[in-house]
Amino acid sequence: MIRIRTITILVVTALVSVSLFSCNDDEVKEPEIVSGERTIICYMPAENSLASCLRDDISEMIKCAPLLGEKDRIVVYYDGISKPEIYVIDRNTTALSVNSATPVFTYNTDGNSCSKEVMMDAFKYIIRHYPAKSYGLIFNSHGLGWLPPTQEMMVYSKRRKSFGVDNGKNDQGNNVGNEMRIADLAEAIKSLPHLDFILFDLCYMQNIEIAYQLRTCADYIIGSPAEVPADGAPYDLIMPMLISKDVDYKNVVDTYGRTYDGWEQIPESGVVLSAVRCDQLNSLRIVTSKMASKYGDELKKCRYNGTTDYMSYRFNNGYQTGFFDMKEMFYRMIMEANDGEHGFDEAEKAADYAEWDSVFTKAVPYSYVASKIYSTLLGGSFVKTNPEHCGGISMSLNPEETTIGVVIDEYESLEWRY
Repeated sequence: MIRIRTITILVVTALVSVSLFSCNDDEVKEPEIVSGERTIICYMPAENSLASCLRDDISEMIKCAPLLGEKDRIVVYYDGISKPEIYVIDRNTTALSVNSATPVFTYNTDGNSCSKEVMMDAFKYIIRHYPAKSYGLIFNSHGLGWLPPTQEMMVYSKRRKSFGVDNGKNDQGNNVGNEMRIADLAEAIKSLPHLDFILFDLCYMQNIEIAYQLRTCADYIIGSPAEVPADGAPYDLIMPMLISKDVDYKNVVDTYGRTYDGWEQIPESGVVLSAVRCDQLNSLRIVTSKMASKYGDELKKCRYNGTTDYMSYRFNNGYQTGFFDMKEMFYRMIMEANDGEHGFDEAEKAADYAEWDSVFTKAVPYSYVASKIYSTLLGGSFVKTNPEHCGGISMSLNPEETTIGVVIDEYESLEWRY
């Protein structure tokens, strides 16, 4: 069975009460406080179907230990099918895999790793014990972008979550449980020092709505607007790039993307990725708003004109949501606008698109777009892309056409507007 880092089984569940947990002194000694050049924090809510895959990710990171600088380290918070643990990987690590690694910190109780409080508590511990001159942050789990869970939208639940799954049962066969709203995720990330990068190694998180919400948190955001395989990033290949003083984001994106070219499980499938430069996002919002105002009627056509939709999903009330490729949306919105109806001529459209695209390219300088992506959410079918015009980040239409209140509420809670 092909496993994907998105939430494929979604039902409404009761929230598990949250309590901050503490270290069991009988199990592990409090680590010595050390200071490094770069600390990469990896946060893994793995109390779900990805439990074993994320342990494999840690093993891939361990392979990079000899390549780390003297003061570099990778700190992993992992909550799988036992009590949450924190692992530290540095150049002195002798373990060959996570199975032979000893955590520096073991919690004495389980908890909800998709709660803002638990995440911030883990961040606080890591920053206190492993301070550095610079930081990176990696998230590994399931994801559904900014949208509430599918089942919650269908039954109009008031809970709105998007990131991770913690089933509260220490069960890797269960993807039903607590998830996290983007607003809460952003608040937790903002408790950290400014980050060099955030890598979302999970499905659907590279959309303009999330990137804009996190624009003050990091220099770059790396992720996919579509589904990604459960194996995730090739950490043995990209972690040395991410730990380096000057990260080559293009190489990170290309290396991750090439890993799934000719993927043996589904040879005709691949992945879509991009790197967003956060200090350019305000400029992108301004020019996007300008063009959307001018060509707004054309923008709505992307629902049915074949624009690449990374999450084309129709609900039982007839509403169709979508994570449309942002670059292709604006290419088609402008370049395919009806000349006669609105009075646009070809030269005017070309100039408008060139203006928008020049800003977009600064904000999303690196992308990798496969021509087809396998989708479990769409029942094992494929999403076909247009690599010539796609930019590797998605954008949703204002959901004003739906009667699903939680969709409107969640969209309106975000800061992105066009």
